[in-house]
Amino acid sequence: MSEQWEEQVDEFEAVADNGEHYRIQEWVGMIDLTEAGSEVKRSGRTGSKRYCTSAGLACNRIDDRTFEIVALGLNVGRVAASS
Repeated sequence: MSEQWEEQVDEFEAVADNGEHYRIQEWVGMIDLTEAGSEVKRSGRTGSKRYCTSAGLACNRIDDRTFEIVALGLNVGRVAASS
């Protein structure tokens, strides 16, 4: 039986039009691809992603820079990382 889990692959700041700031997390589903009887561990992404706030509120990805916090009905925009 394959083991499955999620890994956080990104976290970034996003801001709403009203000025409120949120932390958005990107999670990706993982699956253990180790062959039966093999001692070599391999893992790979399943490709399924989900987004949520750091408080656990589910988010929908609208595009690369825009996300909807579902429970709040609020769209937020990704803040560009400062160099």
